[in-house]
Amino acid sequence: MIKVLNTKSKKFSNQLSYYLNLRRSNSSSKSGIVKRIINDVRKKKDKSVIKYEKKFSGFKKLNKKNVFFSNSEIKKSIKDVDAQTRTSIDIAYNRILSFHKNQKFKESLRSLWCS
Repeated sequence: MIKVLNTKSKKFSNQLSYYLNLRRSNSSSKSGIVKRIINDVRKKKDKSVIKYEKKFSGFKKLNKKNVFFSNSEIKKSIKDVDAQTRTSIDIAYNRILSFHKNQKFKESLRSLWCS
C-alpha cells in the first residue's frame, strides 16, 4: 500500500525518516536471504531450485523429472497470489516493457543486431 506524506506537515521530516529507515532495514535483511538463495542455486543447480520450490510453493511431489508445471498448476498459483501483489507485478511488468520499448539504440549497435 502506498503511504502518502504531507510535505507541509510538521511531522513530515520524522515520518519520512521513519519510512526510509524501515525500508532500508527490510531491504538489507531480504537482500542477504536472496543472495544466499542465489548462491545456493548457482552451486547446486536444479537440486536447490527444487528445494526452494518445495519450500515456498508447497509442491511436495516435485523432483527433477516433473519440474515443469501444467497450465492448470500455473493458473492455480496465480490465483493464490493476493490481488495487491498481482497488481504490483502487472504495474512493474508494464513499466519495464515501456522503458525498454522507448530505449534508443545508436546506429552502430543497431547494425550489430540487425546483421
